[in-house]
Amino acid sequence: MGNGSYEAELTPGPEFGDPGIDTEPIFDRLNRHSSPRGGSKKSLVADYGNPRSWYGANATTAVPCSSDDEVVNAVVEHIAEHDYIFARMTELSNIQRCKLRTAVVH
Repeated sequence: MGNGSYEAELTPGPEFGDPGIDTEPIFDRLNRHSSPRGGSKKSLVADYGNPRSWYGANATTAVPCSSDDEVVNAVVEHIAEHDYIFARMTELSNIQRCKLRTAVVH
């Protein structure tokens, strides 16, 4: 009678829904397949901090960024030479979260 995903989580245990369990990172999969340009598919991660230290470890190119503008610039600079691009912009969501917290406090 409850939430289906909550009940499903109780059955298999705390690993339910953990993307690190029995999955293959997208960048590993891309590295195995060929690109129309020849060679393996090229991937780019443009994200805050050091994308190589986590999910971008096996991307062809990882660009550390400190602002959304840097993320956009990295995508524009590298888009022509990559088959897959992951770019995360967080400034808008951070502003929205701040506004939500302010609204809840008042």
